[in-house]
Parts: sequence; structure tokens; C-alpha cells
Amino acid sequence: LEQKPNLRAGAVDLYIVQQDAAGAVLDRYRNRYNLQLTDQLYAEYLKTGVFFRVALTPKAGLATLRVLAADPQSAKIGTLIIPVQ
Repeated sequence: LEQKPNLRAGAVDLYIVQQDAAGAVLDRYRNRYNLQLTDQLYAEYLKTGVFFRVALTPKAGLATLRVLAADPQSAKIGTLIIPVQ
């Protein structure tokens, strides 16, 4: 996040991919969350984390959810693979 006077601003790109057991893509979701955080809120989020919620409808044959969060400014990413039973 870019630091400005009393504010930190930036964005997070969130990607969620639904895959079947063979790895074929069943569905994709992408959204950019623009953030403008006060210094106080930024300090709180460093302790608690930031939560994003997305309601997905599972596609037939869903075996894996892949979640990727990316900082478009720095190109840093984090990923999570969730097996679905």
C-alpha cells in the first residue's frame, strides 16, 4: 500500500477458480478491491487481518478451489488451494 498523509491506499486483486478433479476450469471469479485505510485501521488490520467475502455457487464436478490474492502495484501474490469433498 502506498503511504500518504494519514492514509494508506492501494488495491488487492482477488481471483477464485473452481476446478474439477482433472484440473479443468469450471468457473472463475475476479474482483479488485480498492483500499483506503487510515493509519488506525491499517494498524488494526495488521493484527487481525483483512477479510473479503465472496458467495460462490459450486459448479457440478467441483474438486478444488484455488484462491489468489495479488497486489497489482508490487506484483506480490499469495495463493491457497482448497480441496473440496
